[in-house]
Amino acid sequence: MLKSIFGRFSKRAPVALLFRGLFARAFSPKKLDDIFSKNRCWQVDSTLLFSTVVDIVGAVVVGAKPSVHASFIHHEEEVGVSKQAFYDKLAGIEVPVCEAMVAKCTAELSALLTAAKARKPDLLEGYHCFVIDGKRLNGTEHRLDVSRYTKSAPLPGSIVAILDTRVELFVHAIFDPDAYANERKMLAPYMTKLEEGAVYLADRNFCDGPLIAGFFKANTFFVLRHHGRSPRWHKIVGCRKRLVGFDPAGQKVYEQEIEVQLPDKSWVRVRRITVVLATPTRDGDTELHLLTNLPLSVSALCVSEAYRGRWTIEVCLGKIASALNAEINTLSYPHACLFCFCLGLLAFNIISTLKQLLYRYNKTKQIPKLSDYYIALEIGESQLAFEICFDHADWKKLQSMTTAEFLQWVIDIAKEAKLTKYRTHTRAPKKPPPKRSSGKKRAHFSTHRALEEAL
Repeated sequence: MLKSIFGRFSKRAPVALLFRGLFARAFSPKKLDDIFSKNRCWQVDSTLLFSTVVDIVGAVVVGAKPSVHASFIHHEEEVGVSKQAFYDKLAGIEVPVCEAMVAKCTAELSALLTAAKARKPDLLEGYHCFVIDGKRLNGTEHRLDVSRYTKSAPLPGSIVAILDTRVELFVHAIFDPDAYANERKMLAPYMTKLEEGAVYLADRNFCDGPLIAGFFKANTFFVLRHHGRSPRWHKIVGCRKRLVGFDPAGQKVYEQEIEVQLPDKSWVRVRRITVVLATPTRDGDTELHLLTNLPLSVSALCVSEAYRGRWTIEVCLGKIASALNAEINTLSYPHACLFCFCLGLLAFNIISTLKQLLYRYNKTKQIPKLSDYYIALEIGESQLAFEICFDHADWKKLQSMTTAEFLQWVIDIAKEAKLTKYRTHTRAPKKPPPKRSSGKKRAHFSTHRALEEAL
């Protein structure tokens, strides 16, 4: 009977089934509760398990429920505590717990992609590349007493995320409930965890002496957009700026060796690569300056092209905003908002993993580009059906499988999935809006009459 139900889901909602299987594999209740117990600071273990909170809020993040309150009501019988007790626990989930969830749960997904040989090509051949970027969470509703008497938007916090470009997963995230937290200072503790020999790409917000010193100390490489005032630098006598060539967009690329000052007042040589932009940036910049400590064997043209790949993380963060409900504006407490965005990062990681597995194992000759929106839509629509048809015990079999056995389960579903219903739909460029009348004297009109008059 159970096998028959799995078979129906594999035909009607294969993507949702894969998502639920990957979720069960990487986010088992025991693993989540262990993460909470080992990383909590002042919160206590209670009858309301952390894994239950993840189930309730996660349903909202993936679109299965319209609000946290609606999801709580749906799970009220199994929760065993009052609504206020639930919201108190949600508002107090600590930053170390969120950071540990991203790091430990993503490791399982990354290992799965490695075993499936589904990695993406490196931005720089032969170098493991990571992209660093920060984000300030969007404003919430004015629900707290401290925000009810101002029109200013209440901002619930900041994050700094690290994306592994080989697997396109967020492998680490740093959370801070202060929306005005300095991104450079947020990243500083992570500098001890850098992968030796890897390349880290980041924008100018992360270009300063202490972070550059951290990259050198960890024996890693960096490609940073040069900040206008940081770090302090000077030209080297005899090292002139020279034209290297043209990038694929036809833009001139120059290179020059300079010295930058580290916090201990010492000077270190780096390469300064300049790209003369064909189109100015939105800030009006006509040139893009990059600092890197990569060896000369990696050409400036390759470095310039790799930096363009930094936009991958912008696209990924955009997908979290558009396809997932990771920023719930009705939640106002910073720790609750950060936890929701943490679940959004993890949901994106699962979707990214299943997309790469579909690309790897599906039998379709020409696999279309898959849409995160339609994938998330099917996942949200199928969650209630999963809750009705299965319980946690049914998913434990997937958790106990070896990696090879689990991949075979994935292959059996992925190879027959009809991917055309998840394809992206590109639209034509928007037409420029025509000049409109003010509407000051005529606040509204009948569309039907306007169409009749236009004939």
